[in-house]
Amino acid sequence: MGIGIGFLILYGICNASGARLHQTLWFFVGEGFWIGYLWWLRYHTHSMRKILNHLIRLAVLFAAIGLFYQYQCNYRKEGTEMLQIVVDDILCFVAAHFSYWVMYKYGERFIEKVGKISLMLLPFALLYSRFVSHPVSGCYIRLVGGFLTFAFVLICWPFATVALLGKGDSRTSLYHSFYAMPLNQVIYLAYMAVIILLASINNDFGTAMVVGGSAMIVFLVYGKDWICKLGFSLLSVGGILGACLWSKKLWYRFFVCINLEACINTEDQYLAAQSEALVYLIQNISFSGPYGAGFGTIPKSIFPNRATDYVVSGILYQQGILIVLILAAITLLFLIILMKIEPVKKMENRLAFMIALIFSINMVWVILCNLSVLPVCGLSFPWIAQGTSTNLAFSILLGIFLAMGNEGYRSK
Repeated sequence: MGIGIGFLILYGICNASGARLHQTLWFFVGEGFWIGYLWWLRYHTHSMRKILNHLIRLAVLFAAIGLFYQYQCNYRKEGTEMLQIVVDDILCFVAAHFSYWVMYKYGERFIEKVGKISLMLLPFALLYSRFVSHPVSGCYIRLVGGFLTFAFVLICWPFATVALLGKGDSRTSLYHSFYAMPLNQVIYLAYMAVIILLASINNDFGTAMVVGGSAMIVFLVYGKDWICKLGFSLLSVGGILGACLWSKKLWYRFFVCINLEACINTEDQYLAAQSEALVYLIQNISFSGPYGAGFGTIPKSIFPNRATDYVVSGILYQQGILIVLILAAITLLFLIILMKIEPVKKMENRLAFMIALIFSINMVWVILCNLSVLPVCGLSFPWIAQGTSTNLAFSILLGIFLAMGNEGYRSK
């Protein structure tokens, strides 16, 4: 792993012709930090299971790849952009260790308290952000300062789910009859509908997708029979589609993918910008070839938000299809390890499953959206896309997940 990060540093040095010196130096400091962090993990994680060690090493590799890509996006700029990105990365992994310690120490008490708080705060946060923020695309609506509402949903939704579905007989399965549903499941379905409705009002497809998609998979996995699995899952899918029909901007995302060529010359700037980016990507996959067009060659005007929404597109253009395939393989390995880790007790089982789902949905969704397979959506690829609040949310979830999978974990 350290050799791989060292290769990224060497590659950056060889391609830094004309780069701003301070941006390059901060890039070296950041990548050097990840090498040092891997060395520290080697000697200070004896109490952690080997599979957990592999998981956090892959997370560090994601961060190293992300720092390298962000350097490519910023190396011509004056200023301290790379310093900010390096500091943000370090803060994220400090947050991961802190959340690991809190979960390891307090166990079920922590899950129960955060679950109750999440149930109360999620609707309020979505309403608050809608009324006090500028009405732009939902993922960019800010809750407090620079913290995004979407990141808040990422952290709270797994705990809210466990607060309603992790009790009593429903801990292991869900009822197959609508008439036999216990009250907590009725409340969960109503609560999910409210969150998706608020997300659609916010034009926030990311929130609707995470909430509805993860709930759908929970019903598919924990349902007693196919009546339960399909019936409740259709409610989740219907909520996502309903959010798209409710919000004109969300429906545009589908329209762009269906009618790329027709959207380029439209007067609607939103449609034109996204369709041009996707058409350009499709037309230039052959141009970039297996090894890409080269370091720093992607023009700013091609992909909007190339450091956040279009990270996979940017990597594909500059480094080629081989690097994207390697990234996809690393992503798949990361998700496989997530799914293989068993939590210590049943109470943690559903929370661990929800956290793994959120990672999986975001990673797969971002790759498919960047390649124009699915509607464009401004979600962050964990630790690769630039975005302090969302990366912080993923880091907190990772720390909690690692604590639940540790052999020395004690429920208190």
